[in-house]
Amino acid sequence: MTNSWAVTNLGNASVLIEVDDAVVLTDPFFGRSRGISDVAALSPSQLPRLTAIIGSHWAQDHWEIDLLADYPHRDTTAVYVADESMADSARAVGFRHVETLAWGERRQLTDTVELEVVPEHVAADGMGTNNYAINSPGARIFFGGEVLAVDALENYAQTADAFDCAIGPVNGVLFKGRQLVTTAAEMARVAQIIGATRLIPIHDGHMPYEGLVTITSSAADLDNLELGDLEVTPLASGERFNH
Repeated sequence: MTNSWAVTNLGNASVLIEVDDAVVLTDPFFGRSRGISDVAALSPSQLPRLTAIIGSHWAQDHWEIDLLADYPHRDTTAVYVADESMADSARAVGFRHVETLAWGERRQLTDTVELEVVPEHVAADGMGTNNYAINSPGARIFFGGEVLAVDALENYAQTADAFDCAIGPVNGVLFKGRQLVTTAAEMARVAQIIGATRLIPIHDGHMPYEGLVTITSSAADLDNLELGDLEVTPLASGERFNH
C-alpha cells in the first residue's frame, strides 16, 4: 500500500492528479480563454497518457475538450462530466468512454483508485456542476473546479471520510454581479469542513472587465487567515507538488 500522490497545476482549474497508477486531468485548459492571465503549462500534444479526464463545469475556460481531437488515447481514456453538453463535446472529438455522472456516483479508475462525485450546485442556467473525490487506500484528494455550495459540502462531510488535500477556487469571481466560485476564505473553510490538511488554490487568473467580471479575492488573501492545521500549497503554472 502507498500513500503517494502528486498534483501539477496546468493553469486556471486544470490540474494533473496522480494517485497510485491513475493519472487524471481536470477541467482541461490550454490557454485559449483570453480573460484569464494564467499561462497554460501544457499544450494538448504534451499531455501524458491519461487514465481519465474529469470536468466540473461546462464553461470554455474549464472545458477546452475540443482541442484534444488529436490526443492519441481517446479510445482508452475515460471522460466523466457534469452535464450532457460536456459529454456531447467529448464524443464529438472521438472519446469513446464518456459518462455524465450524478452526485454520489462512483467509478473505478484502476484496481486501487476510485472516482466519487461530490455534491456541488446547479448553475443558474440549469446545467450541473460536479466536485470529485479521487480515492485510494492511502490517499483521498478533493477536486472542485467551480466550488460555490459550501452548505452542500458541509452536509456531505458529515458522513464522509476526511481528505488529504483539497484543490479549489479562490478568486470569488463575479459575473454580472453573480458569484461563480468561492473566495479564498470560503475555500479555506471548505477545506477545513471536509477535513483536508492541505489546500492547493486554483482558479485565480481571471482578469476584471468593467461591468461584466469582478474579482473579489485571490490566493494572497489566504496569508491573512487563521488556518489552524491547514497547510496552503500554492503552485505556479507547471509546478508539481509530490507527497
